[in-house]
Amino acid sequence: MPRIYRPVIDVDCPIKPDEHIAGLESIPELFEGTGDLQRRCDHIKKEIVSASSPCGTYKFFNPAPCTLPPDYTEPAIKLVGTMSVLHGEAVYNKLRKATHCVLMGACLGPSFDEDDLKKKLVHDEIDAAIFSKTIEALVAHTANVVNAEIVKSALEEGCYTDDYLGYSESNGFPLESVSDILFYMKGEERLGMHVTEEGKLGLSCPGTIGIVAVFDPDKGPKRSCGLCKFRDFCSIRSIGMTCHGKTGAFKREDT
Repeated sequence: MPRIYRPVIDVDCPIKPDEHIAGLESIPELFEGTGDLQRRCDHIKKEIVSASSPCGTYKFFNPAPCTLPPDYTEPAIKLVGTMSVLHGEAVYNKLRKATHCVLMGACLGPSFDEDDLKKKLVHDEIDAAIFSKTIEALVAHTANVVNAEIVKSALEEGCYTDDYLGYSESNGFPLESVSDILFYMKGEERLGMHVTEEGKLGLSCPGTIGIVAVFDPDKGPKRSCGLCKFRDFCSIRSIGMTCHGKTGAFKREDT
């Protein structure tokens, strides 16, 4: 049987000027009592959105659990058809029962000049905080849009996904595999990402990378929003979707 070729998929993630962006509504609370704060927030958001061209890429792979020398006990996942192995317990637990592994990336646009825009918009410490948090929220929103496209692709094949494992030095992300991840999802040429001399993710514009697990409903764990540990901070639900294609209604507990 011939191997199915899965290309790198490009995703345009345009943001409307009046679009709701999760996380931005909390910024005014940080500087309560500052007179024109909402106007400043709205202005900075408008300028950043206008200067950006959010986009992303993703690619499906088949994962294979493996153990590695010297002791053959280290948990790891091999991406079938590549030379890449994702190390670590977090990614192993995420992918060991998965049908597919998806590498994804998202950014505010390869031509986005954060430094130039910062010089234009930031005049004091409050502007700097608003600018930083707005960038962070817009990157997260863009990653959610890319993740939603992965969810749609999975559902078309009768599968479902989980929440993506985003790039971080504290959550078990396979940091030593950043170079491979960028290579296989074309992150360098399409998103302006690179690897620094220290082996970390380097960005010519604000962005992130992540890993998504795709499951066969007959083989993987059963999914429902009510039982999901990600439900209170789900990136998929935040844009009106669910990873399993069903209505994800549940009663949230008051905090």
